[in-house]
Amino acid sequence: MTSNIPSELLNKIKELKIGLPCYIRKINKLTKWNGLEGDINQRVKQAVEKNFYENKNIYSLWYLEEIEQFLGIIAIMRGLQGPDTFDFICIKENDLIQAGIIFKPVTEGQCIYVRDLHFNATIDKTKAEKLCRILIKRKVEAGRCKKELTKQILDYQKKLGCHATESIIQNCTKNTCT
Repeated sequence: MTSNIPSELLNKIKELKIGLPCYIRKINKLTKWNGLEGDINQRVKQAVEKNFYENKNIYSLWYLEEIEQFLGIIAIMRGLQGPDTFDFICIKENDLIQAGIIFKPVTEGQCIYVRDLHFNATIDKTKAEKLCRILIKRKVEAGRCKKELTKQILDYQKKLGCHATESIIQNCTKNTCT
């Protein structure tokens, strides 16, 4: 399926080292995950405080099996706001299960290709601690899709007519997105 994506763009996305399949969780800042200091308990505490602080304990996850899906997620997350840096962590399904996290599909966003890949996860403080401990032990590093790459992705999605962008074409279907 990646054959339609320009090779330069595809190579830049592959450099992000997204371990597929996985769930993408957007984080506010790369440094709020990478570079946490102290023993494992201190790092877990910092990771939870910096990344799992919502009052309702509901967090968005995006499931990825293919690189093309990352482009659609960027379109949904950044499309109408414009290009900017997108920081994220990749979480394996088994990590969520081990932490006892319940997640359910909830359609979200305008990109027809990936809107059904959105999940709401209920993550209270205890489960966030379990998840962060699992991820830190596995040495999971946050990824960063820099503003320049985000712009290239949005431009590509706009040319396809992706509904999540400001495209005037608006002819996106699951078949035309790839």
